[in-house]
Amino acid sequence: MLIGTDGKVLENKSRVVLTTKLTEEKDKSCNDVTLRELDKEESRCALMINAMVSSGIPGKILRIKCSKRIDASTNLTDSIRDSLVKEFATEPIGLGGLFMIQNSKSKTHVMPEFDENPLVNLTKINNWLRFFEMDPPMLFQSILVSADPGLDLRIEHSHGWSLNGKSEGGHYHHDTSPETVEYVAYYAVAQKLWRIDKPKVPYSTNPE
Repeated sequence: MLIGTDGKVLENKSRVVLTTKLTEEKDKSCNDVTLRELDKEESRCALMINAMVSSGIPGKILRIKCSKRIDASTNLTDSIRDSLVKEFATEPIGLGGLFMIQNSKSKTHVMPEFDENPLVNLTKINNWLRFFEMDPPMLFQSILVSADPGLDLRIEHSHGWSLNGKSEGGHYHHDTSPETVEYVAYYAVAQKLWRIDKPKVPYSTNPE
């Protein structure tokens, strides 16, 4: 999203993914996934958002190029965070940018319509979400923070869409072909961290 000095939206290239079915079957065909571009004037978000705000002035960035995922339990963003923690320990380092996945499908999820029953733990959330494997190449907008300084942050968030003409997109989990996958990423380093409307009840990942 490009915003002018007067606060008006000049250009909006954000995508939104919609899915309409809520079923028990784990459908990976992406047949009911709809990807559309938001209207230029649209600036709202639903539930939560991780955002990187930039002046757009050229400057130093991080370029990361890697291939062959060795550890099956991790992904690109977790690996970046682990590297930052090893170097900076508990000092929070925030990054925002883009990464592209090639030579592998991407494991993603998309939210269906909201359930009438409360999603009170991680198990219920994962049973509600729709998971897919989407064809490459895919481009992801990504935000991550190496360490939470006590603000109850969503420590990483990456959403992306297909670059192959298909109506596919969603929340990044990992690639599906560790032996052949290739990543290219460009990240800017954040100068300030803002937490807006912190929930009264901390977010919990307790599966129970």
